[in-house]
Amino acid sequence: MPKYIFFIFCFFAIHIPFYSEPLPGKPSILFNPLENDEYTQAWNLFFYNNETTAQITFIIGNLGPGNLNNGYAVFVHNNKKEIIFIKELNSKTLITEKKKLYIAMDQSNILKKTSKRQISGKAFSNDDQTVSIELFPSNSFASLNNSVLLKKDHFINQDMHLITPRATLTIESSKEKQVFHGWGGMEHLRLDSLPNHYAQSFIIARSKPGRNMIVITGFHGNSGYDEKPEFKYFILKNNITVKSGKITTVENSEKTIKSDKKPYIPEKIKMITDASGNCSITINNRLPKGRLDVFTNVTPFFKWILKLVFTEPSIIYYYSQMKYSCNNNNFTTEALINFITL
Repeated sequence: MPKYIFFIFCFFAIHIPFYSEPLPGKPSILFNPLENDEYTQAWNLFFYNNETTAQITFIIGNLGPGNLNNGYAVFVHNNKKEIIFIKELNSKTLITEKKKLYIAMDQSNILKKTSKRQISGKAFSNDDQTVSIELFPSNSFASLNNSVLLKKDHFINQDMHLITPRATLTIESSKEKQVFHGWGGMEHLRLDSLPNHYAQSFIIARSKPGRNMIVITGFHGNSGYDEKPEFKYFILKNNITVKSGKITTVENSEKTIKSDKKPYIPEKIKMITDASGNCSITINNRLPKGRLDVFTNVTPFFKWILKLVFTEPSIIYYYSQMKYSCNNNNFTTEALINFITL
């Protein structure tokens, strides 16, 4: 399927701004396919602690021959190991349920809601390893459900379904079993227009769970979106959104994080959150937590196809600090930041 690998990367650009325009169909994290050729639906589970970053992405879409092509991507990074694995499958291997969260690809790679308090994702990677992420939401947890209506009536439904203070990552093989404890979450995406039509890069920032939290998500537009930035922010207290809105200005520091690869990430990003300029969120990028370069993880043939559309697709993970300043309401929180370039 020469086009399918193209849309595997599209979910790595799940980091799209939240809006509340009326869209076709009721927003839901459940499987809900379209006949549209560019229909894509994806579920991303992520895990993070001070040593390890991981994500498992399940994706279904209509690009390539036939409908409901599917696959998954596994990414794990810490100081001792790195796992990167992408698997492509077709509709013959797909089992789904429309009334509950259950996605099975090739029988062994499964995303499911196991109970009211638990969501799990399991996928085989290279070297006969199984990578699993389990999320354990607390009694109250962040759940942001919003959408964006693009030009020409194309749409995106995105749900940051939860950010939970308790999560586990398990890496298991015939030789050993490793279990990591940290925090994590899940994001869901459903769209009928591929990101390269309107965006050149994306950012998503998620606070570590706590009393005060910040979520920022959005993209820098390309020529299809008037070259303008589109970002939105959420301020949460005790998992309840107390303020949200559109970022009015984005200011990047000239100084960047040292790296031997492009893109060079600014050390500081300041985002103004109101027209008066009195309120802002400042992101201080501190420690790199892994990088996924798409071109190095696909065959030469697929790389040639991708280069027809993308320049240098990559995802860069950073441990950062975010500071919110607005009149007398000021706080700082730790965060996991994803930078995505197309």
